[in-house]
Amino acid sequence: VVIVPVLLVIGLRGGLQQIPIQQSDAYFSKHNILNLAAVNSGWNLGQSIWDNKKNMGVNPYIYYPQEEAKKTVEAIYRTEKDTTIYILKNKRPNIVMVILESWSADMVRSLGGYDSITPGMETIIPEGVLFENAYASGSLSDQGMAAIFSAFPAQPTVSIIFQPGKYVKLPCINTELRQAGYSTSFLFGGQLSYGNIKAYMYYNQFDRILEGSDFADDVPTGRLGVHDEYLYERQLNELKNEKQPFFAAMFTLSSHNPYDMPMEKKDRLPFDSDEADYANSVHYADAKLFDFLQNAKKEKWFDNTLFIIVADHSHRSPKHWSMNQPEYRRIPMLLWGNVIKDEFKGYRNKKICSQVDIAATLFNQLEIPASRFEWSKNLFNPHTPGFAYFETTDGFGWVSPSPISLPGGGAISGCQYLVYSHPMSRYYFEQTISDEEKKRLEKEGKSFLQVMFQEYTDY
Repeated sequence: VVIVPVLLVIGLRGGLQQIPIQQSDAYFSKHNILNLAAVNSGWNLGQSIWDNKKNMGVNPYIYYPQEEAKKTVEAIYRTEKDTTIYILKNKRPNIVMVILESWSADMVRSLGGYDSITPGMETIIPEGVLFENAYASGSLSDQGMAAIFSAFPAQPTVSIIFQPGKYVKLPCINTELRQAGYSTSFLFGGQLSYGNIKAYMYYNQFDRILEGSDFADDVPTGRLGVHDEYLYERQLNELKNEKQPFFAAMFTLSSHNPYDMPMEKKDRLPFDSDEADYANSVHYADAKLFDFLQNAKKEKWFDNTLFIIVADHSHRSPKHWSMNQPEYRRIPMLLWGNVIKDEFKGYRNKKICSQVDIAATLFNQLEIPASRFEWSKNLFNPHTPGFAYFETTDGFGWVSPSPISLPGGGAISGCQYLVYSHPMSRYYFEQTISDEEKKRLEKEGKSFLQVMFQEYTDY
């Protein structure tokens, strides 16, 4: 009798392996009704309850009356004028999105980082538009996917990507582009079930989703999957006959631990740091990204293609920032390609921003309505306010412009910030020019988290 419940639990979780099955393990079709039929509903119900056990439908981040918090958030986003500086040569370019695994701004010299790690990135920056003050919304890949594709900020303690009942309420860049006539695809060299990303991607109806198991057996792999150079090679082959305009997203993995990329010893940088393996993995990833872009120039579709290059999240660097410091959360974010008007190549956008701003920025360039992406702002509207939010373990970081220069790492010297711990009711880190500004940042950050998490709770 005792063994029956045990067997039921084992069956619900899909076996005795370390990680239980997730929705992603059952998803196989872009037709959501077929995926729902394949899902283990009993386990997923229990998993949903477990994931939200701390809150159980109640927003723990209540700092002000809800209407007051909403008005504060509305004021944060308010712009004097709805306008756009158009940087593209036409309104329907192909779009290739390259999501870089774990790239820190410290890896890029132009962002205040080291000189020699990413020479490829330094070569292409003058040919594109660099966002100098971009922050990762979260610290994990699943959080990065929701921020990039759905423009939904990362949440403390939970992740919306693990909540199929909630992420179905989110907009997605892919679905909007499909409606605008784009063919779409997503390519990854590892297992998309990690972080439940596969279920999220299938729900959002990419025309084609390819992962590690879709590569030939003779393609060299590491422990996590296909090395970046072979991922880029596959992408070029996939796009040769792709119907245009296309949206082709890809997610790299070579800059993720265990850093077993195929790199000769002579090519390794002599880094005297406990993060030497990470730095060298980015050095390898940079070289393969550069090769991919140079090879793309030979393709017929290149001249009408916009490349969006952005990290999913940051990583500890040899500079050893705390994970909660804003310096740690800075990431590279770049637009690149011949479809950018010549006068904007080499332009550096200094507005404080994050991955959630990609959606509104892109769709305003394409003249596609972006109103569903309510947390996203248009970075080519000169009147758009600059700010960035990021989650911490149980709190938030808030970054805002400073009217005077302040000390800090790299480009962060022009910013004020607060990093708040909710359970301890105190700041991990703070840098403001006055008590008045500190109060403003505190109210903005707390209101943002309160309203955003209430929306998550209500989904």
